[in-house]
Amino acid sequence: MPMSREHVPASLYASEETHGIDNSWSFVELVRPARSPDVVLGRLADCGIEAKVLNSPAVPVCLSSPKTPAIVGVRKGDLDAARKVVAAMESSGSVSYRLTDLRVHADRLMYVLAQVCDDMPSVICEEERFTAHAAVEHLELAAGLKHVDIDTAPFDDCIMLCSTSYSYEEARSDVAARVATELVAFTFTWGAFETLAKVIQPPAVPKSMNPNGTCSLVDRAMWMLRRATPVFAYSEILSMAARLLPRGVVTDRTVRRVQKYLPYMSYAGLGLDMVRCCRNEFAHGAFVMPAPEEWSGERVVMPQFIRLSLRLALFSIQMLLEVQFRDSGIQVSPSRDGGWEERTDVGRALTHLHLNDYRYDRLAAR
Repeated sequence: MPMSREHVPASLYASEETHGIDNSWSFVELVRPARSPDVVLGRLADCGIEAKVLNSPAVPVCLSSPKTPAIVGVRKGDLDAARKVVAAMESSGSVSYRLTDLRVHADRLMYVLAQVCDDMPSVICEEERFTAHAAVEHLELAAGLKHVDIDTAPFDDCIMLCSTSYSYEEARSDVAARVATELVAFTFTWGAFETLAKVIQPPAVPKSMNPNGTCSLVDRAMWMLRRATPVFAYSEILSMAARLLPRGVVTDRTVRRVQKYLPYMSYAGLGLDMVRCCRNEFAHGAFVMPAPEEWSGERVVMPQFIRLSLRLALFSIQMLLEVQFRDSGIQVSPSRDGGWEERTDVGRALTHLHLNDYRYDRLAAR
């Protein structure tokens, strides 16, 4: 029987119900939408408490409802300890994990991936050979991209005769360059994801979970991500991207599709599904280049949305690799600066490499 809210901290609702997942688990509902489950997961892990985000379709975390509470599961024996940890978080303020720069994030992932490439076989797909080394190169390009320069009126001399036209094209060129810079970096990152997914070869989605019969590479990757625990800050980035969706970055049809919860998805796969849907618009030319803010009166959010999509793509790669190499015992050097003396488990490196407080010496010691 569920416990009453008065017996737990204001931000928690602990329930003995397991929603048919596993009788050894209890679930903690984070009532405040602003409270990221990743922050709680990280804090519980630091305290030695095993926890995970509920993946049950019976209690989906829907993008269409920002008020939908997140569900975090802990072992029944750890329920009281988990309550105390979160209560302490409430009294001391939010525990935040600051993300590193996006290009640094891509570079760190590339560096870790480069060390495990030899443990991943090449794959022949549609008469083409795919290797993890190709994904490393894609990430290297995404990390090294500085700026794309665009002039929207390079051959129109008439704008020199009209200061208004000149100012407009100058502002439009700036917006186009910002969008193109992020879009090129995203394209390289998505290429790395698709290459790795082909190399990893995720299992097919069971027919019972896939009534439509579609089983694309991304669908299979989302099915594999049911075994993943979202990395720190995943929820914040996912929520930020979801809030920008209705602001004209994609069509209304894509917004409605993203808000649809597929039965074979887990919370860890929501970000990949969103990125997949929006990427299709970018790739097929369906999106419209935004007008300059000073001319349209609306804030240009597309560059920010693409950056968030890129981050979610990097997160998806990290989680896929973590599942792939779980319990492999492979040791990697997580830092260019740390050198080969400091080595840690590849799974721990993959789940921490995007954080500013990515302490390589501490990781190696754990």
